[in-house]
Amino acid sequence: MSPEQAIETMSEKFFAAYATGDMSKLADCYTADAVYMPPGSSALCGWEQIETHHRAAIETLRPKLEVTPVETLESGDLIVQRGTYKAHMCPKDSDPFDETGKYIIVCRRRSDGTAEILWDIDNGDGSNE
Repeated sequence: MSPEQAIETMSEKFFAAYATGDMSKLADCYTADAVYMPPGSSALCGWEQIETHHRAAIETLRPKLEVTPVETLESGDLIVQRGTYKAHMCPKDSDPFDETGKYIIVCRRRSDGTAEILWDIDNGDGSNE
C-alpha cells in the first residue's frame, strides 16, 4: 500500500467516524500517544484529551470536512502529509459558515500497512466565508 493510499484509507475511516460521532472508530485512527495541535489551543496529548475536543466540535459545530492532500512523504514507518482543508460549520446557535486552512499529519504505519495518526496540526487561513 502506497503512503498516499495508507493515508486515504485512514482518512476515509476518520471522516466516516467523525460524521457519525463514533468516538470508538475515531479513536482507532490515532496512536495511543497521539498529539493533536488545534488552532488557538494547547496541544492535546493522548486520546482522552483529543476525544474531548472532537466530541465538543461535533456537538457544537457539526462540521463537514473536506481535505486536499498536497504532498506526502514517507520515511521508515512514518508518513507525513501536508494539505489544505475546507470545513463547513453548522453551529447550533448561529448561521453556517465555511473555513479554509491547511494541515500537516504525521502517521505511523501499522504492521498491516495501514496508517494511524501520531501528530496532527491544522490552522485556518484567517477568514471565514
